[in-house]
Amino acid sequence: MLEVPSLPNVETQTDWAEMSLLFSQKSSISRSDYVTALEESGHSDPEPIIGNIWHEAQWRQASLPEYYPVDVRQSRLVKKRNWESSLSYSFMLLISRHTFYKSTKITNKTRRVPLKLFERLVSVSLKEYLGRSLNIGFPREGVFKKKSFRQGLQYISDIIYEELSDPLVLKKKAKDEGLDVIAWKPIDKRPGQTIILTQCTIGDDWKTKTGEISIENWQDIINFAAKPMRALAFPIVYHDQWNYWSKKGGILFDRLRLTLLFPKDTSYLQRAIKTWTETQMIGLKVFD
Repeated sequence: MLEVPSLPNVETQTDWAEMSLLFSQKSSISRSDYVTALEESGHSDPEPIIGNIWHEAQWRQASLPEYYPVDVRQSRLVKKRNWESSLSYSFMLLISRHTFYKSTKITNKTRRVPLKLFERLVSVSLKEYLGRSLNIGFPREGVFKKKSFRQGLQYISDIIYEELSDPLVLKKKAKDEGLDVIAWKPIDKRPGQTIILTQCTIGDDWKTKTGEISIENWQDIINFAAKPMRALAFPIVYHDQWNYWSKKGGILFDRLRLTLLFPKDTSYLQRAIKTWTETQMIGLKVFD
C-alpha cells in the first residue's frame, strides 16, 4: 500500500487508491485495507473518503469499460491488468499525481521529459482521432528541431494546405504561441477542414491555461479557410463542470479520453514512457 498523502478531493483520493493497486504486486486490495491505511495515517472517519473512492472508480470504469485497469467490486478493487499493460493510463496517473510525494515531485528541472512525453502521447492520440497531427510545442523535436517557429509555420502551412497570413505579427522570440499539438482531418488538397489547436499541460493548474490559445491570433498567422477549434489536454481525470470548462478551453482531452484514443502500435513511444514511469516508481513510498 502506498503511503497516504494529502487527499484534498475525490480525484486525488481515487488516484491514490489506483496507484496503491497498480504499482504493487497485489492482485487486489480490499475496502477494509484502504480503511486501515487511512486510519493509520490519521483519518478519524475514513468511510466518507472510501465512499468517494468507490463512487469515482465506478464512474471511471463505466466511462472507460474496455481500458480502465481496475475492476470495482463491492468489497475490493481488483487489478484487471498490470501497469505495463495499461501504460498510457499509468503514465498519466503518475504525472497527474506528481505532487503526492517529494521524492517524485516534478520540478522545473525535471519537467521537460514528462511534458514532452505527454505532448507526444497527445499527438499520437489526436492522430488516431483525426488522421494527422504534429507536435510543435517548444522545445521542438523531429522535423522542427532545427527550425525557428517562423520557419516551422511554413512547413505547417504546406502540409495542411492552409495559407500563411502574416507571420511577421509574431514576436521575434515567439516559441509556440500556446500551441503544442495541431491535429487535422484532411479531405483533399484544398483548405477548409477540421483542425484542432491543442495546448498540453501537466500541472494541476490546467484551468488557468484555458485561454492561452487564441484562435483570433492564430487566424492572423494562418489564413484558415474554416475556423479551427481549440483544445486542452491534461493528464488528470475530470468531469465536474465539464460543459463550463469546455466552453472556456475548447475540447477537453483528459486521462480517460487520451487512454481511449491512444494507439497500441506506438512501440517507440511506449518504451520511452515505460522508462520514465519506472524511474518514478522508484520514488514511491510504500508501507505494510
